[in-house]
Amino acid sequence: DKPKYFELKNHFNITLLPTLVWCDEKGREIDRFTGSVSAQEFLEIIRAFREGGNTFNRIIDLVAGNPEDPGLLFDLARRHAERGNEDQARVLYRRLMNLRFKADQRVVVDGMLGLATVEAGAGNPERARDIARRSASVYGPGDSGCSEGLMAVAIFQGALGDTTGMLATYGRLIEHDDTNVVALDSYARVATAANRDLEQASRYAIRAVVMSDNNPRIMETLARSYYQRRLYRKAIRWMEKAALAEPDIIGYQQQLEMYQEVLKSKPFLYRGRRR
Repeated sequence: DKPKYFELKNHFNITLLPTLVWCDEKGREIDRFTGSVSAQEFLEIIRAFREGGNTFNRIIDLVAGNPEDPGLLFDLARRHAERGNEDQARVLYRRLMNLRFKADQRVVVDGMLGLATVEAGAGNPERARDIARRSASVYGPGDSGCSEGLMAVAIFQGALGDTTGMLATYGRLIEHDDTNVVALDSYARVATAANRDLEQASRYAIRAVVMSDNNPRIMETLARSYYQRRLYRKAIRWMEKAALAEPDIIGYQQQLEMYQEVLKSKPFLYRGRRR
């Protein structure tokens, strides 16, 4: 990432750090990988490069011989995307999407999120959001891996700043499993931060509090949702419980004091109206 290496960076189209590019003796790329890995994983990757069984060109040959193999399509699309070959990556990701009724749902969803990543990187955020939202509909009731897959979609939507998509995905996840504490709390947290669906946020948060055995962080979410609804006394009651459960967290006490000050200034306020 130093200026003197920009020419080398551009030559190999390096967009993420760290990226390791494995070359032959003439400087021609054999393959690459991105991200930090453990020593054991690093050695396994390098051995695969040396043996030639898992290299970029080898995957291209395998896809040519197995054009409807979802795993190979995803692997090759990902490798093209890493190299900045957006058009090739799009084609492969879309081929994978066309196999959604034949392939494992998680592979298809990962491919759709890969395509959304390409679109976001190409400056098409609305297209990326649309693809991510569509990926959540791949899962049907009772599908294996549904919870993990939908959670991955919601996290991706959060990275895109798609609040509407996140709420819809967390809602689908809760429909699939209404005991999922993470989904319940996440829905409530996102909705409260966006000042949307606050009554639903409070209902999900209270369920998450009960199912988590009064987790202080979730009680803070519940208190915040009540505060957004101007139910200050309820907000104070739950914030007191959170602060009591974890007295070392200064933020809880500060939040409690803020709620108390607001109530003092508006002692007759209930749901935003005087009574």
